[in-house]
Amino acid sequence: MSKRNVTMESTVYVSGWGWRDNDCCGRVVATTETRAERLAYKAMRDEARRAQDDDCLVPVRPMRDYLDGIAWYGVHAMRLGDLVNEGREAYDAIQGLNDDGYTYID
Repeated sequence: MSKRNVTMESTVYVSGWGWRDNDCCGRVVATTETRAERLAYKAMRDEARRAQDDDCLVPVRPMRDYLDGIAWYGVHAMRLGDLVNEGREAYDAIQGLNDDGYTYID
């Protein structure tokens, strides 16, 4: 795999998701649109699975019920500098993007 050279000026792809009755609960930033979408869907499934595991209802509702409660906010191209602050947050994001092609941000 070729070495990426992500900087604060680089265009990256951000995708967010969250419970429909709350604000965004997660965002992933990736070097490609496809990767951002795929990682967001994986995170949404993981979030739904955690909610299902934490649910005390018997019988447990189907996974689809939990997934229906999570909204996906799409994938958007942005400049990395518009997403993260200078300093440690930027350093961690750039390192994750250069090494793995993605990073999660708050």
